[in-house]
Amino acid sequence: MKRLTKIIGTIALMAGLTFGQGNSASIQNIYNTETEKNTIELNWKYNIMDKLSANGFIDLKEDGGYVTKTKLTTPIAKGVAARTETVQANEMHTSTGIGLNYTVPGLPEGYTISVSALPIHIDEGKVMKNEEEQMKKSLDYYLSAPMPFGIKMYGFGVVDATDPEDMKWGYGRLVIERDFEIPIGTVNIAGLAELVRDLESKDQLVPKATPAIRIQYKF
Repeated sequence: MKRLTKIIGTIALMAGLTFGQGNSASIQNIYNTETEKNTIELNWKYNIMDKLSANGFIDLKEDGGYVTKTKLTTPIAKGVAARTETVQANEMHTSTGIGLNYTVPGLPEGYTISVSALPIHIDEGKVMKNEEEQMKKSLDYYLSAPMPFGIKMYGFGVVDATDPEDMKWGYGRLVIERDFEIPIGTVNIAGLAELVRDLESKDQLVPKATPAIRIQYKF
C-alpha cells in the first residue's frame, strides 16, 4: 500500500510538472528478463527558472526499496554547464556531487554526446572520501542517435572514478525505443540492456549486460 501511495502521489506531481514550456514527465515499468523483477520508474524534466533546469528519476523496487536522483544544470559557456547531482536511496540520507557537464554542440538533430565529471561529493556536509582518503569522484556519459522508422537509440553510464588506477563501473543502460501515439498521449516501447557492475569479474570497469523490456507512458 505504501508503494502504491508513493506511485499515485508521484504521478500526480509529475502530471503537474508538465504544465510549462519545455517540461515533461513519464512513468514506465522495466521488466528484467534475467532477474524476473519489475522496477517502476518515474522521470521528470522541467525548467525552474531562466537558465536553470532540473531533471531526475525515482526507481521503485519490488522489495520496497527506492533510488532517486535529481540533476540541476545551468549553462556557463558554449556546451559547458555547471551541474549538481543529488542521490537518495532507501532513506532520507542523501549525497550530492558537484561538477561540470559538456555537451558537444552543433551535432545533427537527434544526436547527442554528453559527458559529466563530478570531482566533489558531499554527504552530511562533509566531502566524501574512501579509506585511502581519496575524494570521491564520478564520471558519466549520455549518447543518443536516431535510427530508421522512428526508432531511437541511446545509452548512459556512471563510473566511480575515486581511484583513477582502479575505476569501477556504477550503472548504465543501452536502450532502443520507439514512440507510439495514442488518443490519450504517447506510449514508448523499448528493449534495453541494463549495465551493472560484474562483481565476479577482475575488471570492475567492464559492465555486465542483463536484458530487459520497458513500456513507458509520457504525460
